[in-house]
Amino acid sequence: MRLRLNKVLTDTENGDLNTGYPIDESERAAKRLRMNLRVNGLKSVEDVMFFDTDDEFADFVIHPYAIIDYDKGTYYGAYSDAYKKAIAEGKKFVIAKGSFKSRANKDGWVVKRVLLPESLGSNRKDVCVQLKVENVCNRWVE
Repeated sequence: MRLRLNKVLTDTENGDLNTGYPIDESERAAKRLRMNLRVNGLKSVEDVMFFDTDDEFADFVIHPYAIIDYDKGTYYGAYSDAYKKAIAEGKKFVIAKGSFKSRANKDGWVVKRVLLPESLGSNRKDVCVQLKVENVCNRWVE
């Protein structure tokens, strides 16, 4: 016997259509997590680092000071040690909130304003840097 779906009730009140038993929200979250891990080629949740926004992820990825090339008179951004360590360990990154608008998810880039070293003697305090990121899970379902 198959159950009919009552559109007025929530999924939990309708229950599982195959068994007829109510669906526990923690069970639903665990199934979604297992599905996300499998789709992204991961074995456990320890292989994933979660970030709420692009800005939080950029803070993790980009070193807080620009690197100055005195020979060329230019500056550039650098990856943080924590990001390099996570990449070396094979970690994947998930940007949760606004993931459909996330630049890291869509384009694979992070952008942040970083400080210029005071030794440069510039009247500018900060500059914008942009770095390419890898291992971002763009197929993660919330």
